[in-house]
Amino acid sequence: MFQPRILFRGDEFLITIKLLYIKARNIDINAMLQKAWIRDITLIPEPGLIAFDLDPDIGLDAVLICKAIIADSIRPRYR
Repeated sequence: MFQPRILFRGDEFLITIKLLYIKARNIDINAMLQKAWIRDITLIPEPGLIAFDLDPDIGLDAVLICKAIIADSIRPRYR
Protein backbone atom coordinates (compact mmCIF):
# COMPACT_ATOMS: atom_id res chain seq x y z
CA MET A 1 0.00 0.00 0.00
CA PHE A 2 1.14 3.49 -0.80
CA GLN A 3 0.65 6.35 1.62
CA PRO A 4 0.75 9.66 -0.26
CA ARG A 5 3.04 12.38 1.02
CA ILE A 6 0.97 14.88 3.05
CA LEU A 7 1.81 18.40 1.91
CA PHE A 8 -0.66 20.07 4.26
CA ARG A 9 -2.68 19.06 7.29
CA GLY A 10 -5.84 17.27 6.21
CA ASP A 11 -7.28 13.92 5.32
CA GLU A 12 -5.04 10.91 4.73
CA PHE A 13 -5.78 8.01 2.39
CA LEU A 14 -4.51 4.47 1.75
CA ILE A 15 -4.28 3.64 -1.93
CA THR A 16 -4.02 0.02 -3.11
CA ILE A 17 -2.67 -0.50 -6.61
CA LYS A 18 -2.31 -3.47 -8.96
CA LEU A 19 0.62 -3.84 -11.35
CA LEU A 20 -0.52 -5.90 -14.33
CA TYR A 21 1.56 -8.01 -16.71
CA ILE A 22 4.95 -7.52 -15.05
CA LYS A 23 7.67 -7.99 -17.69
CA ALA A 24 10.82 -7.36 -15.64
CA ARG A 25 11.84 -6.62 -12.09
CA ASN A 26 14.77 -5.44 -10.01
CA ILE A 27 14.01 -6.15 -6.32
CA ASP A 28 16.19 -7.33 -3.44
CA ILE A 29 13.74 -9.72 -1.74
CA ASN A 30 15.92 -10.04 1.41
CA ALA A 31 15.91 -6.28 1.95
CA MET A 32 12.11 -6.19 1.52
CA LEU A 33 11.75 -8.19 4.77
CA GLN A 34 12.68 -5.05 6.71
CA LYS A 35 9.97 -2.72 7.95
CA ALA A 36 9.91 0.42 5.78
CA TRP A 37 7.89 3.40 4.61
CA ILE A 38 7.63 4.39 0.98
CA ARG A 39 9.33 7.73 0.33
CA ASP A 40 8.63 8.11 -3.36
CA ILE A 41 7.00 6.33 -6.28
CA THR A 42 8.01 7.33 -9.78
CA LEU A 43 6.18 6.22 -12.92
CA ILE A 44 8.38 6.33 -16.03
CA PRO A 45 6.90 5.74 -19.49
CA GLU A 46 8.64 3.06 -21.54
CA PRO A 47 7.67 2.10 -25.12
CA GLY A 48 4.32 0.33 -24.56
CA LEU A 49 5.12 -0.21 -20.85
CA ILE A 50 5.44 1.64 -17.53
CA ALA A 51 8.39 1.52 -15.13
CA PHE A 52 7.20 1.56 -11.51
CA ASP A 53 10.10 2.78 -9.36
CA LEU A 54 9.55 2.33 -5.62
CA ASP A 55 11.90 4.14 -3.21
CA PRO A 56 11.44 3.09 0.45
CA ASP A 57 13.18 4.82 3.34
CA ILE A 58 15.62 1.92 3.97
CA GLY A 59 17.69 2.79 0.92
CA LEU A 60 16.96 -0.07 -1.47
CA ASP A 61 15.36 0.55 -4.82
CA ALA A 62 12.67 -1.61 -6.42
CA VAL A 63 11.79 -1.25 -10.11
CA LEU A 64 9.06 -3.18 -11.92
CA ILE A 65 8.33 -2.90 -15.64
CA CYS A 66 4.65 -3.60 -16.33
CA LYS A 67 1.95 -3.14 -18.93
CA ALA A 68 -0.64 -1.36 -16.72
CA ILE A 69 -1.15 0.10 -13.25
CA ILE A 70 -4.63 0.20 -11.72
CA ALA A 71 -5.75 2.04 -8.56
CA ASP A 72 -7.70 -0.81 -6.91
CA SER A 73 -9.02 1.09 -3.89
CA ILE A 74 -8.77 4.42 -2.10
CA ARG A 75 -9.80 4.46 1.55
CA PRO A 76 -9.57 7.03 4.35
CA ARG A 77 -6.76 6.38 6.81
CA TYR A 78 -7.55 6.80 10.49
CA ARG A 79 -4.82 7.07 13.11
